[in-house]
Amino acid sequence: RHTRYISVTGVQTCALPICKVLDTVTEQFALAEWTAPVLHETLVKTGESLGLNLRKAQAPVRLAITGATVGPPLFESLELLGREESLRRINQARSRA
Repeated sequence: RHTRYISVTGVQTCALPICKVLDTVTEQFALAEWTAPVLHETLVKTGESLGLNLRKAQAPVRLAITGATVGPPLFESLELLGREESLRRINQARSRA
């Protein structure tokens, strides 16, 4: 379940690790070769760097890309959508998180 927190200043902040995953994966995907195997490995490494297994790391990305928690294979979907559309969807989800 996604939780929003309100800081003392009234600014909404995103529940970690969701925001951290989306922020980090945006940076890493911007530099990665845009193929399903490379995107998979990139997300595995991102998750490991945040202390998350692949399942936990890919959940916010899948939701951002497909709009659902289950769906078609994530990395093949990313490859088919292309870098520009995938990053647009991730950034859009991050702005709402």
